[in-house]
Amino acid sequence: MEKKQYIIAIEIGSSKIVGVIAQKELPEGAVSIRAIQETKISESVRYGCIKNVEEVKRSINEVIAKLNAQIKDAEVTSIYLSLAGRSIRNETVQVKKQFNIETPITQDIINDILQEGRKTSKVGFDVLDVVPQRFLIDNVEAKKPVGTFASNISATLNTIIGKSTLKANLQRVIDPNIKVNGIILSPLAVAKHVLSYDERQLGCMLVDLGAETTTVSIYKNDALIHIATLPFGGRNITRDIMSLNVLEEKAENLKTSAGNAMPPSESLDQSAQIDGIMVQDISKLVVARSGEIIANINEQFKFANINPEDLAHGIILIGGSAKLNGFRELLEKSCHPKVKFGSYPKHVNILAKKGQDSDLYIQAVSLAAEAAERIEPDMSCITRIAKPVEPEQEPEPENVDTKPEVETPKTPSKPEEDKDGRKKQGLNILSSLKKLFTENNTEEDEDGSYD
Repeated sequence: MEKKQYIIAIEIGSSKIVGVIAQKELPEGAVSIRAIQETKISESVRYGCIKNVEEVKRSINEVIAKLNAQIKDAEVTSIYLSLAGRSIRNETVQVKKQFNIETPITQDIINDILQEGRKTSKVGFDVLDVVPQRFLIDNVEAKKPVGTFASNISATLNTIIGKSTLKANLQRVIDPNIKVNGIILSPLAVAKHVLSYDERQLGCMLVDLGAETTTVSIYKNDALIHIATLPFGGRNITRDIMSLNVLEEKAENLKTSAGNAMPPSESLDQSAQIDGIMVQDISKLVVARSGEIIANINEQFKFANINPEDLAHGIILIGGSAKLNGFRELLEKSCHPKVKFGSYPKHVNILAKKGQDSDLYIQAVSLAAEAAERIEPDMSCITRIAKPVEPEQEPEPENVDTKPEVETPKTPSKPEEDKDGRKKQGLNILSSLKKLFTENNTEEDEDGSYD
């Protein structure tokens, strides 16, 4: 077995498809990101949901081809996929088990409870995951129920649900020659690998501001207590600026260069322009839409039935649109006094140059980190390509019809003559005498051999 495993993770976003090659060292399990490739997309994925299957399939194949180009003597044969979308949210369910006698709580019992939670779903929705929030053993809270004894156990579970089309379309965009090893719920993977234990335990809100959606996850006591995907993102601001009669690419540039989520100060030059566009007009649009997004984020505290002050670590902000000028400051002013930017998982080594240049690939890196935990020890997402062996040169076949060569008798050479013209007979006479002497004086050794 190789000492390395290779993991291929594909993140499907609203603005781009990102592919990652991760390397897992065995047996210690250290994970490194070796390569990151991406392909831009537009209109094919709306609010995290795949709309144009063929376009997304083509883009994924393009990303896989780019990854193949970076693998020596191997090719991608299986992948892990991300799952996200506007319809993803959580529903809280209660599951209780009663026993006739005091019974040891095993992992099998916990698995049965989680499986029971999966059965509760709305029509047209799939249960994507079940996350335990709280366990009570004989009505007393237990952080680690396995190993305890009880006459009853009850669990508060967060069932993560999404429209059935989410998984169905994922299967359609993958080439039949590529195996899907697993589908990973992106918000949970990011929270698991980006947030620290202290942040999840003492409380925090993770805000992932993407192109068309904003995913909000709230953690407390090391448990997910609320998750929601809002249909707002950075592209909404870009489209607002397009109303100033500019194309999307230019609107995006105006947003990043002149836009600011914070209301402008009184010192703003009212006549300032960029490429003929009034900066004041850009500012109004950016401020208005940013305020709407933040207002919806703030509402999630109410839905989670928690006060912002109960989250000791405040808000952790990630996502490609999170770096909009003034957005962090406005979020801090409106929602919580503590807002900071998230960063790559600390236990993952980023070797890919593209990942070192920016932290825009947190979601894809977290996806790869989660896949590295799930992959079986004897599996790999790439397959080695055997080098072609050059055929050995075959010996020339014998010609069975060829007659054996007949040895031509040699013509005795004439005796050489010396300078005086005399024949060298003396040498021949000496040879004859030596032969005669040898024949008459040969003896057999004791072992029967001859010298």
